[in-house]
Amino acid sequence: MLVLRRTIRSQSYLIRPLHTSRLLLKKKNRGSKANEDDIEVVDLKLYLNQAKERYSKILELQKQKLVELKQGNANPNIFNALVMPSGKKFTDIAITSLRGKNSLLVTVFNPKDTKNVVSTILAANLNLTPERLPDNEQQLRIMLPPPTAESRLKVIKDSKELFESFKSSNSKHSMGSIRRDILDKLKGIQMDDFQKKCIKDLETIHKDYMNQLKEQYKKFESTFNR
Repeated sequence: MLVLRRTIRSQSYLIRPLHTSRLLLKKKNRGSKANEDDIEVVDLKLYLNQAKERYSKILELQKQKLVELKQGNANPNIFNALVMPSGKKFTDIAITSLRGKNSLLVTVFNPKDTKNVVSTILAANLNLTPERLPDNEQQLRIMLPPPTAESRLKVIKDSKELFESFKSSNSKHSMGSIRRDILDKLKGIQMDDFQKKCIKDLETIHKDYMNQLKEQYKKFESTFNR
């Protein structure tokens, strides 16, 4: 299909066919041919801005995940994904908070659910043992084991897997998939010098954010290798 161009003040705008029933109806009202292609004005720079925005979100997500890795078991959200025997979410039954540096405190909303909360935590195989406080049957204390050489190595391994996933996995939360998506959009328009420049700019942007992703990973890794 022939891609039309229109002279517009900004060179970053191109015209491409767009089949949209609403616009087709408008053309018919103007007396246009029924099979005539509708056109859409596309700002190629918007694609580059989209890439930057999506890359930035990946960096923030990586930061968040690395913080959780560093916390290890000292993460109040560690039980959030657990499901109770009744099928309810753990967070619907209890809430977890950090108590000092070495323990978690689980508060059960209904004392009737305390036993099930204990069994659910034990069944998760997290190497964590909840103990009921003697003066409160709705609260459980969980002592956190000190970090070991083995646990540190696991954190380093997990952080590398996280980096590789954000780098080039097929997930939409990877820089590789974002690059492919934006490239497809840019290449879907008739090639010209400005489009070629945008593709080159995209590669530069991609490389810059990839370096930031790697830098965050290396900085995190170095804290566990000291």
